[in-house]
Amino acid sequence: MPTIAAANTYFSKRLWTSEWDDSDDEKKKAALAHAQREIDTLNISSKMSREDYNKAVFEQAIFLLNLGPEDRKRLNLQAQGVQSINISQSVSEAYVLNGIAYAPTVQQLVKKYKYQVGDLI
Repeated sequence: MPTIAAANTYFSKRLWTSEWDDSDDEKKKAALAHAQREIDTLNISSKMSREDYNKAVFEQAIFLLNLGPEDRKRLNLQAQGVQSINISQSVSEAYVLNGIAYAPTVQQLVKKYKYQVGDLI
């Protein structure tokens, strides 16, 4: 499992890490464990380099830490199968995501590793 020390080193070279920096070690440990479970569900971790795997876990961890209350409400609605919301014809949202929300960096890594030469499709 990627360590807090390795994550601290990674985030020391990245912008906008206040959620990570302000978290105590227990919260950081929980964020890394949660992120690792989500990355492992992609079924590509065995194809990834150790560096890319750690990067994916770190980016997913900070993505999760940065989710605000409204973001978590949206994810909860999506998990319940809600596809759109319309409030008084003035505000509406449509959801196309089903399942886990991944950090943009993780989505890029998925594209890199999802299908490789020699894989059976």
